[in-house]
Amino acid sequence: MRVDVLRSFIGDSEGELPTALQPWVRSVEQRCYRQFGTATPAMQLVARQMLRCGFQGLPKRMFLEGKSLELLGLAAAAEDVSAFGRAFRKQFGVSSKDCKLATRLCP
Repeated sequence: MRVDVLRSFIGDSEGELPTALQPWVRSVEQRCYRQFGTATPAMQLVARQMLRCGFQGLPKRMFLEGKSLELLGLAAAAEDVSAFGRAFRKQFGVSSKDCKLATRLCP
């Protein structure tokens, strides 16, 4: 996706991306951008829907473009939550082990 298109979807009124999403834009010398992590169940569902798309022609293109935006939104949400969690843990001195335990106790 072109940077200007990404900024038009997610950027603020001046076109700046949220701090957590700025790594999504590669520098000129960077060949490609790679994100490592675990796909959420929602992301996996969208990916399966894209792979199993039965449409042809224009409907297929529209479906896949829509699902691409949905996947981008899910990735942005996961990145935002992850950045928030890191900032919270740093500010309050909470370990990631404590956070995992709390998640299991209070889903």
